[in-house]
Amino acid sequence: MNENTTTRVQARAKIRGNVAKLLLPDGREEEISFSFGEDVRAQLVMRAIAAARLLEEPIELVTEGELGEVRLAIHPDGRVLPAAAPNAWELLSEDEMDVDEDDLVTEEMLDELLPASELVTESRVRARTTSVTSDEIDEPQQLVEEDAPAGIPAPPAAEDDVPMLRRTRRTFIDTREPMSTVPQSGWRKALHSMGIKISPSAEEKDREQARRAVSAQWGAPRRIAVVNGKGGIGKTMTTAMLSAVFAREGGGGVLAWDNNPTRGSLGWRTESAGHEATVQDVLEHADRLLDPSAPRALMADFVHHQTDDRFDVLRSNPEMLAIRQQIENDEFDLLRQVVDRHYRLVLFDSGNDESAARWLRMVDWTDQLVVPTTPSPEAAESAMLLLDELSDRDEHSKKLASRAVIVLTMNERSPDPTDIKAITSGFEEAGLTVRTVPFDKELKSGPLRFGKLAAATRDAWLQVAAKATEHF
Repeated sequence: MNENTTTRVQARAKIRGNVAKLLLPDGREEEISFSFGEDVRAQLVMRAIAAARLLEEPIELVTEGELGEVRLAIHPDGRVLPAAAPNAWELLSEDEMDVDEDDLVTEEMLDELLPASELVTESRVRARTTSVTSDEIDEPQQLVEEDAPAGIPAPPAAEDDVPMLRRTRRTFIDTREPMSTVPQSGWRKALHSMGIKISPSAEEKDREQARRAVSAQWGAPRRIAVVNGKGGIGKTMTTAMLSAVFAREGGGGVLAWDNNPTRGSLGWRTESAGHEATVQDVLEHADRLLDPSAPRALMADFVHHQTDDRFDVLRSNPEMLAIRQQIENDEFDLLRQVVDRHYRLVLFDSGNDESAARWLRMVDWTDQLVVPTTPSPEAAESAMLLLDELSDRDEHSKKLASRAVIVLTMNERSPDPTDIKAITSGFEEAGLTVRTVPFDKELKSGPLRFGKLAAATRDAWLQVAAKATEHF
C-alpha cells in the first residue's frame, strides 16, 4: 500500500450478509440492503465515483467483509485501481482522460479484489441504479458520459452546489422472502413446536439455500446435458432425478429429453401419459407446434407428464433401430425451437454415441454439463476422457468441460474407500466439483419416483441440482 493511502479522503463500507453500511466522505451514512441477483461491488463503486466527482479529487474506498479488507483508488474520471498499484493516485490532464482499458479494474479483477462471497448470490447480474440502465450494465463499454473511460459505468457528473442524492429509497413494503428460520426436522423442529425458539441447523440453511437456487426463474430457457460415454452409470437416473428436483421446487416447466437413439430407457423408467408419442412425432408436427395460434397445451399430446414429480418426458423410441432415429443438426434445431416455446429448463439424457450429430448438437446448445459416474475406475476414466475430448473440440465445449459437475452415485456393493478417494481427488485436481449421491434401493430399477427416495438421497440430488445452476 502507498504510504500516503491512510491520509486520503475515504469512503468506508462494511458488508455483512445482504447489508452494506457505507460511510461517505461528507459524514453521511447509508445502509444498503441487497436483493438476490444484485451486486454489492458495483453499487459501492458507483457511489464512490459519485463522491469523488463531488470532491473533484480521488478518494479511497475501503471495504470490510468476511474475507478481510480491500482498498481501491476511486478517481473522479471513473478510474478504479487497487490503492497500492503504481501511480494509483496520479491525476490525469484533460489530454490524458482517454484512459486505456488496461488501466482500469475489470470485472475479473473485481472478482479477486472483492470476492464472490461478498455477493448476496453468485449471480453475475449487475445492480440497477437510478443513473445506469440495465443495458449499460450488461455492456460496460456503454457509458453514461462520453468522456468517462471504459470498464466502470459512471454516474452523471454532479454540480458543486447540488448535494449528492441518496441512491437508495427506503420503503415500508418488503416483498423479499427471507430464508426460513423455522427448523424443518429432528429435535430442533420438536423444540420449536413447543414454543422454544431455536435456529435452523447449518444443514437446514444449506438446504434452504439450495432450494432457492433450483427454484429460480431465468430470463431464457436453460439446458443441462447429462453425459458419459459409458453405459450403465446412471445417466437416465440422473436426468430423471434432477428433472424432479427442478420441477418440484420451481413449479414445473421442466422437460427431460431422451436424446439417445440407441434403446433410450427414459421412457421405460418414467410414467406414460397414455400415448406413444416420441421425438419423431414432435419433429413431424413441429410446424403445427410452432404456429403462434396453436395453444401451448397442445404439447401434452407429445410428451409424458410425471404426475408426482411434475416434469415432462420427451421419449425416444427404444423399439426402433438407431439408423431410423438419426436426427441431423437442422432437425435438432427445429426440435429445440419447439421445446423452447414450452419449457424453461431442459435436461438431456444423452446416450452413449458421442459421434452422433444429435449428441454433438446437444452440446452446442447446452449451458451446463452433469457427468454421472460410479465408484469404478473405468467409469471415472470414461468421464474424464469425454471431458478431455470436449476441451479440445471448441471454446464452448471447453468452457462446459471446465465447469462440469461430477455426480458420484454409490451402488449397493460397499465401494472401496480407496477407490472413492482416488476418484474424487482426481476430478478435484482437474478443477471439477464432485457431489456424492448415496445408494438408494428405489433407484436400482423400475419406475423412478423422487418422492420414494430416502431423505438423505433427496437432499443429495438437491445439492447436485443447485450446483448445476451456478453458471446460469
